[in-house]
Amino acid sequence: MNRLVSIILCALMIPVAVQSAENSLKAGSWSFQFEANRDLELTAFQGSTISCKKHTSDGAAWRLGLSTDIEFREDENSRNRIDTTIGQTNNDMDDYSFVLHIQRVFYPRPDAKINFYWGFGPDFGYGRYKRKYTSENPLSGWWNKQTGVSTTYSFGMSGILGVEWFVWSNISFLAEYGSTLMYTHAKYTSELTANGGYFQADERKTTSFGFDGDEVRFGISVYF
Repeated sequence: MNRLVSIILCALMIPVAVQSAENSLKAGSWSFQFEANRDLELTAFQGSTISCKKHTSDGAAWRLGLSTDIEFREDENSRNRIDTTIGQTNNDMDDYSFVLHIQRVFYPRPDAKINFYWGFGPDFGYGRYKRKYTSENPLSGWWNKQTGVSTTYSFGMSGILGVEWFVWSNISFLAEYGSTLMYTHAKYTSELTANGGYFQADERKTTSFGFDGDEVRFGISVYF
């Protein structure tokens, strides 16, 4: 928080002579934002997949950040021995999720070279994880199948405060602090089936609210 206060104070103390500098905060302009991590690697500023912004006027814009995670995996293991432990197991897993950030961003002084900005908007999230496990022993005739599915929905509101410094008319550096209030609902179901007519099912639901404040993030915007 102390770092955020220092950044805001610095922006407010910029000499008036700087305020007429050229920048790309213009109606109709687009930009992509990239975050610089500790290893100096560039990633999407707000979301692992993409972070972009569209100005509807000089002093206001819409910003979108998208994070996605998709994974499919199938593992197979066979065991062969002389005794009755001959068998085979299969483990299939599907996992995917996404988080969408939508924010309305405002620039009180869009003609400045160094700009203070703020914004807010909704966050949406969805995730689904499915695991299917099958084990069988053809020699003894024993088998079982287990399936587990976890589904998560989330909805929240986020707010941001930041400073943007234009080093060129179409390239700027960012320093931003954000926080999010999030509601999450999760549901988990599982089924177990085995030979001999055995069946077992289970279902669990959880609901939670959370408030999360991010560290100050640093990044780069490229306008076009």
